[in-house]
Amino acid sequence: MNDQHFGEMYMSQNEKDYKRRREYEDLHKTVIVNEGLKPIKVIAPIILICVIIAIMSLYSYIQKKNIIEDAEQVTNQMAEYIAGSIDNEMDYARSSIKFAANAISRTMTSESLEAPAEIITPMVVNTPFGGVEYIRPDGMNVMNIGEPFDASDRVYYIEGIKGNTGIWNNFHPKTSKETLMNFYTPLVYEGKIAGVLTGYIAATSQISPLFEKKLYGQDIYGFLVDENDMVICSTIESEYVKDLSLEVFMDNLGVDKDKKQRLRETINNAKDEAASYKDEKGEERVCVVKVPDTEWKVVILVPEASFKAIISNNTRNSVITIIAIALLLISYGSAVLLKNVKRRKEIARENAKLEEENRIFNEENKRAFLEISAIRDIIASAEMGTWRIELVDGKEPRMFVDDTMKALLGILGQDITAEETYRVWFDNITAQAVDSVIESVNKMKEGSFDENTYLWRHPVKGERYVRCGGTAQKTGYGYLISGYHYDVDDVVREDQAKVVMLKNALNEKNDYYNTLGTLADIYNSLQVIDLVADSIIDFNNDDKFKDLISPEQGANKIISGIMSITATDECKDRALEFLDLSTLAERMKNKKYISTQLISKRIGWFLATFITMETDESKRPKRVILTTQSIDEAKKQEELLIHRSRTDEL
Repeated sequence: MNDQHFGEMYMSQNEKDYKRRREYEDLHKTVIVNEGLKPIKVIAPIILICVIIAIMSLYSYIQKKNIIEDAEQVTNQMAEYIAGSIDNEMDYARSSIKFAANAISRTMTSESLEAPAEIITPMVVNTPFGGVEYIRPDGMNVMNIGEPFDASDRVYYIEGIKGNTGIWNNFHPKTSKETLMNFYTPLVYEGKIAGVLTGYIAATSQISPLFEKKLYGQDIYGFLVDENDMVICSTIESEYVKDLSLEVFMDNLGVDKDKKQRLRETINNAKDEAASYKDEKGEERVCVVKVPDTEWKVVILVPEASFKAIISNNTRNSVITIIAIALLLISYGSAVLLKNVKRRKEIARENAKLEEENRIFNEENKRAFLEISAIRDIIASAEMGTWRIELVDGKEPRMFVDDTMKALLGILGQDITAEETYRVWFDNITAQAVDSVIESVNKMKEGSFDENTYLWRHPVKGERYVRCGGTAQKTGYGYLISGYHYDVDDVVREDQAKVVMLKNALNEKNDYYNTLGTLADIYNSLQVIDLVADSIIDFNNDDKFKDLISPEQGANKIISGIMSITATDECKDRALEFLDLSTLAERMKNKKYISTQLISKRIGWFLATFITMETDESKRPKRVILTTQSIDEAKKQEELLIHRSRTDEL
């Protein structure tokens, strides 16, 4: 991006308008075309038709091979995806049973060890399990889906009482026709193992739906096999047979002896990546993938009938496509001949239409110029300056500004270069504001819009608070950053005065809550947050968020939960980052307050502010005040000015 380009960006508005108008007029000049019927226009469509038909015929010839390769790739991806999904389900189940055990151990008493149903039963709704059971240290299962029984010889009890967490498949439960996947973990009470907690998942109901039943519209089979060649679940919709071995399962599918052997070998040899085979004719497909961290195998079987149907349907579709394209091209060739006959008459009508469009454009262009002039007047009255910064590797930064921006920088009327203008702006950023300005610039480079309010030294007025916002565009030479700048010193200092008033009022212990309640009327909301105890006191107690929160939650979960629901999608991540109480103490170290502008689905734009009330010895806040104040009307006016200023630039 050279100097000439940047110079053109800041040419006078009249020059821009004139140049834009001339370019449009050149583009829309009426052109008279004399066009006759040439032999090449008759021959070319015929040649094109023949070439395309030949290409499509070749495509049909190789289509069968491509379909076979596609089916192989799809089954590999399908098996790997299902194996990963099962691994995720199991990880979630393990985490859930551990979490449930930890939660129960905190609320359990010595009296509830014998009959813990009142504690355990409410936990089931928050887990993926169909039921949760408890086995006492003596091996007696006192809480299960049937009657209590001695489970001391069961694998899940033996492993769990040792302190292990794992999974055990129950292929012959008394109360179910399907395999139950039991996830077990020790239950610790007062530092000792006080039994085993186990939750079960019904494999057919919860794992089988992960398998696909169709491939290109044809039936396929999927099943999960454990390390003992037992079928945990499958997509076969039939009466479940207990203790269903792989051998019996293959018999039910009608697999012959040779295919059985190949299937066993493929399953036994499967690792983390897909292992597969197809028969000699390429008319059957089997794919096997090992489930991570287990010896279980996901098996996808595409039977011969389905594979033949897939190839046949796609080949037939190719033939139909060839015929359709041939007819389309023949129709197109005929249309071309007719079009050339009619073209001369259409040209006259098109010229008349272009003349009318030019007339309409001239009228609309005149109205646009008047609107642009009005926009310039609005921007000037708002005293908002616009700027462009060019950052090129190996060169000094350059800053191009309009007259309003020059006035805000205190250099109006001075003949200085773009490099000197940049130095005037950057060198007068106060020391405490430099890091935040650089951080904003980096966010713009990442493609985000960012806005920052900081303290800047005016050559005449002294230190003033200003607000800058903008975005960056990556170029072949570096970055072009554009945005706006205006003075907000009066507004910021008024807010600071409110902060001082608030802090002074809070020092009066006898009027502590009355003062906060009074100040709460100034803001949309005001809460006192104890970061150490993770508690919150709401001084705008109108229950506006009663439907969004649970009073048992801590302050961090309450605030992040409200913002997750009320914040708009484009600012949700930034809102959660700003309102994260776990990092707030470090972010507000040695600071009196921090604030940011966010967007709510309920009230639109608002200003969120954390104010330090009490700090520890390291100057990190222990208690803070969180306030929100609606700025939606002002922000909409600001965005209107920005939009209009950019429209002016264009």
